[in-house]
Amino acid sequence: MQHKPGESIQELAARIRQDAAKCDFSSIQDPHDEAIQDLYARAATSLEKRCRQLCKELPHFFKSELGCLKDFQLEIKFKPDANPILCKPRTVPPALLEDLNLAYDAGIRKWIWQPVQFNEWGTPVVQVRKALLPDGRKANLSVCGDYSVTVNPQLETHQHLIPLPEDLMRKLGGGYFFSKIDLADAYN
Repeated sequence: MQHKPGESIQELAARIRQDAAKCDFSSIQDPHDEAIQDLYARAATSLEKRCRQLCKELPHFFKSELGCLKDFQLEIKFKPDANPILCKPRTVPPALLEDLNLAYDAGIRKWIWQPVQFNEWGTPVVQVRKALLPDGRKANLSVCGDYSVTVNPQLETHQHLIPLPEDLMRKLGGGYFFSKIDLADAYN
């Protein structure tokens, strides 16, 4: 893509982003860019074939339902002076109440949650509505426990350091393909 006379770097970057978002390679005139276009198309086709093959070889990893982690023990260390905390439920906006009840029922059916009559521990939930689906339908409600007010303060400090965003970006430098994953039920 050529820099136009009088065009600022920000304008050029915006044009590049716009072309990349549309993947409109037909607007590219430079022969070097055409070679890149061809390379990208072949790599994308090859990657798609490999992904489809992997899905066929390992279908149990790519099911649409929630998976279950078996034969795994998680060690959680509580502080010696830890005491159970029971928080009252947060107020739910009336517009979300029906969907929240449906989400609770679905979680119980999938064995994510188990109803109990009495418990020493109780944490409030956070309900998040995802963006509208491409066909205009409203997305399901994601429901997660807010353990920052109950369990987390009672835990021993975990000593695993999280990498800085700058370090992660440096490691991703030179990458060709990036993806986004929605871990809808990751905290359940």
